[in-house]
This record gives sequence, C-alpha cells and structure tokens, in this order.
Amino acid sequence: MANPFSDVDIKRFRLHAKHLSRSKSISHSEALDAVAQEQGFSNWALLMKSASPRRTVYLPSLKSTPRRSPEQIREAIVLGRFAELKPDQV
Repeated sequence: MANPFSDVDIKRFRLHAKHLSRSKSISHSEALDAVAQEQGFSNWALLMKSASPRRTVYLPSLKSTPRRSPEQIREAIVLGRFAELKPDQV
C-alpha cells in the first residue's frame, strides 16, 4: 500500500485526537481510533501501519569506547587535555 501520510500528518492527527479526547471526555486511545476512522481506517494501529516507516538511528555502543581509569582522568585534567575526555569514558 502506498504511504498516504507523512510524519506531519501523523502529528496533526495526534493533536486532533488530543483535542477530541478532552472535548468529548473520552480516552486518548478512543480518540486516536476516532481520528483513524475519519481517515478511512478501522483503528489507529492500521493507520500507523500505512504511515511511513520510522527511520532507524543506530547509535554506537558505549561498550566500544574504553573507560578511563581514575589515574588517566587525573592526568588529563592536570595536563589540560580536557578534549580527550569524552563523557562516556569518565
């Protein structure tokens, strides 16, 4: 199925559901389903399946960066090599 909705559309649908849930005193999930039905889907989950797939962002593993020993940290501080200290190495 072709993707009929952009990320902006999905954000707009969510905001509409938020206002709908408050104005009609219904749960947010019921409001999401109502918005999906307005768009021709039986429920929110099916609408989301038709939306563009989320981009997956791969982050480097923190385990790949060796930890600094307290002595190495002190040495870097004393010698003024702060740029060498990365937050995940401390």
